[in-house]
Amino acid sequence: MIFATQESIVKYTKLGVWNDTTLIDYFKAHVKANSDKMKVRELFPVSAKSPMTSFA
Repeated sequence: MIFATQESIVKYTKLGVWNDTTLIDYFKAHVKANSDKMKVRELFPVSAKSPMTSFA
């Protein structure tokens, strides 16, 4: 979903405020840069019957 006008997109991109990097790009870069550090796998204990999914 894009809430900005095309003019705003062009303006702020030229000013260097916005770029083409997505949130997932930042996430992946952070994971790669910190792959040797401890991770939080689950915030709360999850039972086998729980609909929650854990991410490694």
